[in-house]
Amino acid sequence: MAQAAQPTTGTKINTKVPFFKSIAFRLLLGLLLFDTVLMLGIVSVMNTVGTQLVVDESTKRIEENGNNVVSHMAARLDAIEALVRAMANAGEQLPHDPAVFRQTIRGMLDFDGDYDVAGGGIWFEPGRFEDGVDRYSFFWGRDQRNELVFFEDYNAPGPSYDAKRFAQDDNYRRQFLESPGYHHEEWYVVGRHLNDPARGVWSGSYMDPYSYQPMVTVTVALRDASQAFMGVATVDLKLEGLQSLAQMWAQKTGGYLFLLDRDNRFITFPRPELAKSFSHDSRGKRVEEFYTVAGFAEKNAAFLPIANQLDALNRRLIESSHREPYFKAQMVSAIQTSSYQIDMPSAELITAVLLDPYAEDRTSTNLIHSVQLQHDMLLEQPVTMSVFHVPGAYWKAVIVKPDAEYSMVANQIQATILRYIVIIAVIIFIAAFSYQLVTVVLPIQAITDKAASIGSELQQGRTIGELEEPLVQFRAQGEIGRLAQVFNQMTLELIAAQNNLQEINRDLEAKVVERTRELEASQAIALQNAHAAGMAEIATGVLHNIGNVLNSLNVSVEELRGELASNHLNGYLQACRLLDEQQAQIGYFLEETERGRMLLQYLLRFGTVYEKEVERFGLVLIQLREKVEAIKQIISTQHIYAKGVELYENVNLEVVIEDALNLEAPLLRKNHIRIVRDFQSVPDLRTSKVKLMHIFINLVKNGREALMCDELNEDKKLTVTLGFTDQGLIEATVVDNGIGVTQENLNKIFCHGFTTKQTGNGFGLHFCANAARELGGELRAQSAGPGLGTSFRLVFGLHKPYVEQLRDGLVNGRLPGSWPLQNRAEPAGTVQEDSV
Repeated sequence: MAQAAQPTTGTKINTKVPFFKSIAFRLLLGLLLFDTVLMLGIVSVMNTVGTQLVVDESTKRIEENGNNVVSHMAARLDAIEALVRAMANAGEQLPHDPAVFRQTIRGMLDFDGDYDVAGGGIWFEPGRFEDGVDRYSFFWGRDQRNELVFFEDYNAPGPSYDAKRFAQDDNYRRQFLESPGYHHEEWYVVGRHLNDPARGVWSGSYMDPYSYQPMVTVTVALRDASQAFMGVATVDLKLEGLQSLAQMWAQKTGGYLFLLDRDNRFITFPRPELAKSFSHDSRGKRVEEFYTVAGFAEKNAAFLPIANQLDALNRRLIESSHREPYFKAQMVSAIQTSSYQIDMPSAELITAVLLDPYAEDRTSTNLIHSVQLQHDMLLEQPVTMSVFHVPGAYWKAVIVKPDAEYSMVANQIQATILRYIVIIAVIIFIAAFSYQLVTVVLPIQAITDKAASIGSELQQGRTIGELEEPLVQFRAQGEIGRLAQVFNQMTLELIAAQNNLQEINRDLEAKVVERTRELEASQAIALQNAHAAGMAEIATGVLHNIGNVLNSLNVSVEELRGELASNHLNGYLQACRLLDEQQAQIGYFLEETERGRMLLQYLLRFGTVYEKEVERFGLVLIQLREKVEAIKQIISTQHIYAKGVELYENVNLEVVIEDALNLEAPLLRKNHIRIVRDFQSVPDLRTSKVKLMHIFINLVKNGREALMCDELNEDKKLTVTLGFTDQGLIEATVVDNGIGVTQENLNKIFCHGFTTKQTGNGFGLHFCANAARELGGELRAQSAGPGLGTSFRLVFGLHKPYVEQLRDGLVNGRLPGSWPLQNRAEPAGTVQEDSV
């Protein structure tokens, strides 16, 4: 196939690049894309990690506030329990003199004028204060003036309690309830099962039948010297004071807060009128009583999710008590049958409270449950409910906070940060673009313009030395500076090579003229003139091959320019500026903020990433140096030819083929041509490496141009093989599936000057055929016709020394180069395909 087209003489190389295809535009687009991705990344991080961090912090604040609420409440309840323990101790130690009891116990109940103490007293077992007297108690309650008034109603005689008759006999039940005494009241019954003298048990909330106020009672057992049960001491605490405290705590926590007793009966509620039932007793007095959460949910279905969660906590408490070592089912039964006010579920819950399974679990926090609910009855929006355990009393403090308050803070922080980041990003964008434009784009453009000027001079047949200033005249650092130095060095070597070639051509032309004049003198002189003409032809071939390497060199420069346009230096500079901005608080910024930790991780990884980029730049520079070396070798070879000396060396054919493919790789990749390699291991040949390189470069280039001409071919493929012929000779083939060659042109394809291209000179394949013969080989071409591709087959070892060496190897059982003969039957080859 004919040689690739060359630029038309006199055509000026255009270095103008449309802006949308330029490095500046790609750099601008890359920076915009980077800023956009950065902003989206920041927003994404803020919406996920940042928001979650704020929510977690808000949750911690809720837990902290809840623990503070429980701490204040526990302190209040501990103070009341301390009073009851003091009363119990007095009841155990005082002489059984009613006057002494009335004077001492009343003074203790006054408790520094604490009007939330609604009343209390000492309650004895039958016959323990006075023989023969079943009911003996000392009880005081506050009147409307908050004065303590002594009551003896509980000491009135009445029928003894029979649980079975109470459940079955209505008359008995009515008679008993008219004067029930106190021994079978809930708050008294639990005292019989209190073995810890320091422990107080709190009752459920109830409406006092005398003061008609909601209150709770704390009970402490009285025991004699033998630890026998002798009664209880109690204090009644008003709930009105806790309602005001709950409202104050709710203002600190946000949302709302309410308290529950052990039975999940309300002690406080943000809107008390909703959580109470109202009725009138037999005396016509209005009676108010708090609902349980289950009863409240029956009236207000929207409260059901919260009620279910709270009731589940009580069931969990009962289940955990069953695992306690001191749990006994007989205790549950004894409590249930000892009071007309206690049913079986209440008895199980009281038993669980007495066993106190939470005593060791609440060492760090009192939070026992937290759950998100989709709709709240009062706030009418999604909320998070946090339940806190009040130690000892087994009350619950419930904090309900809207989820919107968690994310509101995060949104405010995100909006503020984004405003500043946008400003900083714009400043960094302008600075980075200007820096890259000055340090990368403009220097590369200068090198490109200079290379174009040199190329135009060569195309027009002039020498590079005729340029006013052929060298790059700017100073740059790093890879750009190194590229400028290599370019200037290459230019100087090309100038020297041109001068040498001109001198050689002048000498050759003179010799041709001289030999022509002597042609008629003798046949020997004619042969010498032919040899001189061949030398001129080789010199032309050298110029042709230098042009090929120069074209490849320009492609490598463009590739390097693309690599530099996408480097990570901009990100590193941006990180350094961010560090400089945070210099005053660099420790806090790197250790305590998410951005600081992310920036530190980026800087730690940057070295590895940038090292890889530098390695890539180094590889491209090595390729540039190798191409300059190739030009130097071409020139050196030309000197050898001019002197009539050939340089032969041991050559690895696979390496030479790979070098030729690498020189053409950018154009192959650009035109989407696949490379298929099928290489067998062959011995080194002693031959001219430079001439082989020229041959393979021309063959690969010729195949590429044939594929580029076939626009309908979607699967462009170039196959290169290396192996043995049936006769044991080494051969290499270059096969394309391009436009193919007619039989007529196939016969003329190696003739000097023959070409099918408008701008071709018909020298490339002619040179390859001559070079192959000079190296003792043969180059052949095959094609089945137009559109069916072309195959070039280069066979080595046809010259006499090789044939003789092959014959000797066959006799000795080995091929040349210490190659085993048996390996020829089953060559160890590998097929490799590159998707370019």
